[in-house]
Parts: sequence; structure tokens; C-alpha cells
Amino acid sequence: MDYLRPILVLLGACWVTLMVTITMERGLRQGWRLAFLAALTVMGLLCWLITEILGAFRAITLPGIAVAWTVAALAATLQAFGLFGRRKQYLRPALEDLKQGAASLPLEAVLQLAFMFISGGVLAVIAYAAAPNTWDSLTYHLSRIMHWQQERSLAFYATPIQRQLAFGPMAEMGMLNYQILAGSDRLAAFMQFFGMVGCVAGASLIAKKLGAELRGQLLAALAVMTIPMGVLQATSTQNDYVVALWSICFVLFVIVQVQEGASAALALLAGAALGLAVDTKITALLYLASVGLWYAAGLIRQLRAAAWKPLAEAALVGVVVLLPQAARNFGLYGNLLGTAPGPELSGYVNEVISPRVWASNLVRNVAAQLATPSARANQLIEQGVQQVHAIIGLGVNSPVATWRGSHFQVVFTLHEDSASDPLQLILVAAALAAVLIGKRSKTAPYALCVLGGVGLLCIVLKWQPWNSRLELPLLILGMPLVGAAASAHLPRPALGVGALVLAMVSLPYLLGNSTRPLVGARSVLLTDRLNQYFYFPSVVDTSASYTAVARILSAADCDRVGLVLSFDDREYLSWVTLRTYEPGAEFEHIMVKNPSGQYGAPFVPCAIVSTTTPGRPQIIYEGRQYVRTGGTDPLALFLESTAPP
Repeated sequence: MDYLRPILVLLGACWVTLMVTITMERGLRQGWRLAFLAALTVMGLLCWLITEILGAFRAITLPGIAVAWTVAALAATLQAFGLFGRRKQYLRPALEDLKQGAASLPLEAVLQLAFMFISGGVLAVIAYAAAPNTWDSLTYHLSRIMHWQQERSLAFYATPIQRQLAFGPMAEMGMLNYQILAGSDRLAAFMQFFGMVGCVAGASLIAKKLGAELRGQLLAALAVMTIPMGVLQATSTQNDYVVALWSICFVLFVIVQVQEGASAALALLAGAALGLAVDTKITALLYLASVGLWYAAGLIRQLRAAAWKPLAEAALVGVVVLLPQAARNFGLYGNLLGTAPGPELSGYVNEVISPRVWASNLVRNVAAQLATPSARANQLIEQGVQQVHAIIGLGVNSPVATWRGSHFQVVFTLHEDSASDPLQLILVAAALAAVLIGKRSKTAPYALCVLGGVGLLCIVLKWQPWNSRLELPLLILGMPLVGAAASAHLPRPALGVGALVLAMVSLPYLLGNSTRPLVGARSVLLTDRLNQYFYFPSVVDTSASYTAVARILSAADCDRVGLVLSFDDREYLSWVTLRTYEPGAEFEHIMVKNPSGQYGAPFVPCAIVSTTTPGRPQIIYEGRQYVRTGGTDPLALFLESTAPP
């Protein structure tokens, strides 16, 4: 049942998405790909609405989530089949068109589609089999989900890891729904996986809107599917592919309206997609600001003064989606973004806005994306970056534009935090040059929007070692340009060779993900799931200390645990190991020093688990004495003592 329940939940999610897709296609009449992207947007909006409403009433429970999604599934099914009941000839022609289209595909198209389906199947297996073990996921993505489940609400709580509170929650809302329905975290990575699926479909359709023929559309889809960072993230519990999904949905809905005329339905969908993107990650504003300006200009050109209506509809939906998290942030931090002094929620933005800072960030971001397996080549790239910085008169690691304590390096890795995407970057750069030099009117505005996103990213954000992860949405938005330019300028054999190279280059990332490999001694199919949680390339440890602590707690019949952690501790490890032995254990952060400490509820633990008290023999908390009983530094267990403090 532990394996069957997640599979049934996954099939149910696919069914609801299919029903909504059918309804969207019948209503919008814009084709199946756009209907699918619209359905994903509606599903995201439903997830947001269900979670926020249930959270407001402290009803985020299995019955609450199950009833809400059952009602949604029934409504979607009745709507889809109701349409068929009134228009019985609708499904058969659609299936016939699909059959005829498949039969007319050239061999190279069939091979590309086959590779994408096989690759997607492999990624789905990894997403299901692998335990989440990315640092950010263990620190805040998954930890916040456990607190939401425990509190049955999205309300803020006391925690030393303020990213659990302030950062956009949309991706984790989806994981929360999956986790409650499935009874485990086996489906948590499918938010990212479905993000990839949506981006593949969206990139191919945008390429079509930009003038690409079938070959160019397939190349755009394959280029997205084989982005190294994307391949690695498609099986993770990060959120970059999720924000990329909502970003590409927003862009698609904008392009359709700019090219074909304003639509109330598409305006609402565009607003929802934009709101979901920003509610997932605030960096979406950098990627999409230029697209928003293009949208406004296009509608004003079409509708003149009447353009205010669709723009207002889109803006209203977006603001409504953002309002709950913004209100929570304002209540704690006094601002909508959740920024506060300290090492955790500040230091991301450039301290100086200037051409030198912009040039420094642009050069370093590009150079990091060009990393190759050749150490010599990477060294030459680094030397080039140093020479550029000498010319512009700014240090390579200047703190005004560099994440604290970081040192710029060009490093090749198969890890999802910092993997490079050299081939895709070169393709996007070549496509941008071809479009802008060729002055193709249909694609030039879109190309400028992509460049605008790149420019804003470099102007606003400091260089960070994991910037290639933040750049994933921008690379994906660039792939339709690759498809359109290739379709216009390259012969058929060249497209085939390009597709083959993309497929071959993606294989090491597909099979040898450094934290979730499919092959080898550490394969996710062979390694114990509990041990998988504990693997991180730079911190390889075992579950022994956590397991020992969990056994002591179980023997002591202790189910109220206080957590004393730092702002960057992998809290989720405590949840998954301790609850293995004490499934009903309750966890609360105590002794919290930051502003969220005001949310600390009355809580008397029978034990304290700490990572910040190495060598300490006891802790005095709320007039009670807790004596160190187990654990290996830095993890320590303190049990309540009956002796007076």
C-alpha cells in the first residue's frame, strides 16, 4: 500500500489534468498544446485556492484535501464529458487528426519524440524512487511542508530558518497536497517533473507562434528536455522548473493575445500564471517584466483606451494570488517581500547599480554556464573573466556584486545546484544573433524580451555559485528562438545532427545525477531510501546519529521534541528519521532569536534535538533541565531530567 497509494494519487492528478485540458481545448479552440498549458495553470490555481482556504480554517488535513480534490475531479470530469454529450463528434475528429498527424511524421521526428518519451519515463522513475536530498529542500522546501501539515495551516511559526516563511510557497503547496494524499514524500519531485513536461510543450508551441515549422518546434522541445540543469532538476524538490512552467505559460498567453487579439479568458490565465510564477519565486519578476511591457504595448496598440480592461483583469488575478503570502510577510517583516536584516533574507541584491556591476555579472554568469569537463578549458575561461574585470576596474569577487564569502570559479559538475548548460547557452546566443541581425519582425520583440530578462537578472542579483539554477527559466524561454531560427536558417540534415548531439550530451545527466544516480553502486533503485536523504556531495554523512537519537526517543516514549537549529540546518532529516520510530511525534522550534520567535506557541518538550550546542552537557529551557543523552556532534539529544535544574 505504501507504493500503491502514491501511484493512485499520481494517476488521479493526471486524470484531472486531462479532464481540464479537454475542457480548455473545447472552450479556447486554440489547439491541444495551449489547452494543456491552460489546464496546468488552472490546476495550479486550484491547488493555491484549496490550500489557502483550508489553511485559513486550519483544515489542511487528509480529509480536507481529499474532499476538495474529489469535488474538483468530479466537476472537471462532468464538464469534459458533458461537452461530449452535447457535441458527440468532437472527440472522434480530434483523435483522427492526432492519428493522421502521427502517421505523417518524418523518421527524425519520430526518433526525437521517442527519445523524449523514454527520457521522460526514466526521469519519472527517478523522481518516484529517489529520496529528496538537495540542501535547500532539506533545509526549507520540505521542512516548511512538515510544519504546515502539523499545524494544518500556512500560518507563520517560530523557526530559525526564515526561508521557510518568507520565500514564495507555491511549489511547496503542490508538494504539500501530494504528500498528504500520498502519505509520503514519494511524489514531492513531481511538481518539478510536471514543470518540465509543461515547459517542453510550451516551448514547442511558442516556437510555432514565432514561425517555426515542425522540425523547429521539435528542436525547441528537445532543447528544453536536454538542458543539463533541467534534467537534474526534473527529479528534485527545488522550485526552478515550477517557476519556469508558470513563466512559459504567461509568455504563451501573452504571445497569443499580442498576435491574435485580446481575450478575456487568456487575460485571466495570463494573470494567474504570472501570479503563480511570482508566488513560487520572486525572481520571476526579473524574467517576465519585459514580457509584461510587451503585453501592455501590444494590447494598447490593438485596443487603444479599451486595453485597460484585459490588463486590469490579468493584474487583478495576479495580485489576488500573491495577496495571502504578501500579507503574511507584511505581518512579520513589515514588507511584502519578506526581507529582513541578517544573513538569511538579505544580501541577494547588488549593492551598487552601475554598468561595471552589470558587466561583471553578465560575464561571470555566461562564463559559469560555459563550464566543460576539461579543467584546462575552464581555467582559460576563468582567466578571460579576470582579464575582463581588470579592464572594467572591478574585482572578480567584489562584495558589492558577489554573494557573501563566494569566490568565482568555472567548475563542471553533475549537481543540480550549479550544473552548467554550455551547449544550450550557445544555441540561444546564436538564435538571438540570427533573429536580431536578421530583423525578423515576428521574433524580434520576443528576443528583446528574453534579453531584457537576462539584463535585469544581472542588474539586480549578485553573482552566486548557484546562479545557473536561477537561469533555468531564462534558458527555457530562449529555446523557442532556437527552434524558430533553426527552422528558418538550417537545412534538414543539420537539424538532425543538432538533435542527436543534444540527446547524447544529456545522457550523463540523465543517468549520473550526482545526488540521484540511476546507474552505479549508489543507484536510487538499489540504495536504501533513508540513507539517500543523507547524501550531499560536499557533506557525505550517514543516518547513524539520527537513527540513534530516534531510537532513544522511541524507548523513552517521547513524542514532543524541541528543535534548536541554525539558519541553514537540514531540518527535514530530523523529521524523516525521528518519525520513522515515533510516527506521531510533534516538533517545534524553541529558543528562536529572530523576529519569527514571536510566533512561538506554548510548548513543553520531553526532549530537545540540537545542532548548535556541541559538547554542551545540558540545556535549561522554561525552567526545566534537559541532559545530553545521545547523538554525535553536531547532532545532540537532550532528555528532560527529573532532577532540579
